[in-house]
Amino acid sequence: MSTINRIEIANFLNLNGEGESEAWDPRYRVVTFNFHGQSTALNMTNGVGKTSNVEAWLALLTRDPQLISRTREKMAPERDGYYSHIRIEFVVPERGTAAQDDFFVQQGSPVAGKETWVFGMYGYRSAGSINFYYYRGSLEQVPVADTTGGAVTLLPNKEFRAVLKAAERNRHNPVREDWIAELSLHVSPSACDAKRNIKSEEAATRVQSCLLLRVAKVRIMTLLSSMKSSPQNCCPGSWIEKEKKANTSSRIPSSTL
Repeated sequence: MSTINRIEIANFLNLNGEGESEAWDPRYRVVTFNFHGQSTALNMTNGVGKTSNVEAWLALLTRDPQLISRTREKMAPERDGYYSHIRIEFVVPERGTAAQDDFFVQQGSPVAGKETWVFGMYGYRSAGSINFYYYRGSLEQVPVADTTGGAVTLLPNKEFRAVLKAAERNRHNPVREDWIAELSLHVSPSACDAKRNIKSEEAATRVQSCLLLRVAKVRIMTLLSSMKSSPQNCCPGSWIEKEKKANTSSRIPSSTL
């Protein structure tokens, strides 16, 4: 199975709130989480988008209608003129490379592999505007922004679509069944249906993090200091220590973003 190498978020999550009339000022203009295919802990303060990010990543992987709807609310309005993007880059481990089964690994050691695949979604918050795609290659081969000269400028929509169309083995808006079939080459297909077992919003916050760990063998620990109940029962075998006071910390010896 493949592992998550990088996740890219662009033009996502308005600093001014989710109202349609609010001025658009994205918290995530263009941000790349580099996991190197390894166990990674995300440690963020309240209100910066931990839950929104996890829901967006799961919406992309599972194409669950409820998750897509919640993610769309945080995407750019059409008047902004630039798509919002959520993209996951998988790396296929080289043959003979041992899979990372041990949670405690050497910090910063990337998974050996040259072949990468990108699964992505883009669009606006308006209904029916979300598009899904995948292609063989890296994030850089179909960029969503121009970073030359140190400045970050989102790529015009037309230019992005043209580059995507020319990408190797690309597929645009496949039906969900074909999407899951292609994704199953990289992750366990059963993981994409696990969301159906979630019964409450509080449980979803905890379980969504755990699903992502199972989906791509990259254990992402979302540390929510505001949670009243411990998430340890949600992830058997995971290792979290929650302090009794406001501070929440993890003693996982892996790269922390």
